[in-house]
This record gives sequence, structure tokens and C-alpha cells, in this order.
Amino acid sequence: MPAAGSILASLREDVEALDGDWDADRLHVRDFMDGIVDLGLRLNGEPGLRGSEEVRGFLSATAPAMEAHLGAFDSWLLGLESSAAELFRSDDEWAGLARRRSALEFLRDLYRDEWWIDRFDTEDLDGTLRMRCREDALLDPAQVPDGMPREHWWWFCAQAP
Repeated sequence: MPAAGSILASLREDVEALDGDWDADRLHVRDFMDGIVDLGLRLNGEPGLRGSEEVRGFLSATAPAMEAHLGAFDSWLLGLESSAAELFRSDDEWAGLARRRSALEFLRDLYRDEWWIDRFDTEDLDGTLRMRCREDALLDPAQVPDGMPREHWWWFCAQAP
């Protein structure tokens, strides 16, 4: 896993690249959310890092840009909710869905003090995932990223293929 400084720099670039171009912003948000998983895993592995000046500075620097482009993040969430409800075409789709749900959880945790974070509600999404987990979720346990918190239950409810 990359070092925290490298992850933060990449995430900062994605947020700074948001400029209102809908198509480009969707890609930047996708990349940002994917990187949030890496950051969340790194912070879980190194709990002292969470309160570091580097991480606090990153959060305070990126929150205003995120607030200015909430529509792009809303679109990402709508895509996640839609994907959760669609028929799976391959056995590896649950892993991608679980990673995106973890991205949302890490985002909610990292930016928990921001006024806008409550817009990323997970109740309906989690209801869909719980239903899908019982019947449709296939996941090789080796696909669960090292250090994934047990609270991210969507990784651990799936059946091995």
C-alpha cells in the first residue's frame, strides 16, 4: 500500500481538478473515492496518523472544494446505489461494489465534522446490500483488502464462489 503522503497528494490532485466539467468531474470523483479506501485502510493500520497535522491539513484543504462540487459526489453516490440494485453479470462485481461502499464509509468518517456529510445517507443503500448479500453476493475471501474493518460488513457477508 502506498505511503500516506502519496495517497494524500493524489487525493488532493483529484479534488483540485474539480472544475464543473461534468464528465471530467465524474472521473475525478471516482478516482478520489477509490483513493479514499486506500487512505482509510492506511489510517486504520496506523491510528496515530489520523490526528496528524498532515491528515488534518488535507481534510481542511479539501473540504471546501468538495463542498463546491457536491453534485459530482451526489452523482457518484447515485451510481453506487444503482449498481447495488442491478443484476450482477460476473462473480467479481460484489468486490467492486463493496470497495465503493467502503469508500463511502471512509468518506463519512473522515469528513464527519462537515455540515454536508449527512447528505451521504446509507440507510437505503445498506438495505439493498443486506438483501443482495443473502442471495447474490459472491466474494473470494482473498479479495477482502488487508486491514478492512469488520464494521464494513458488506465485505464479510458474501459467500465464497
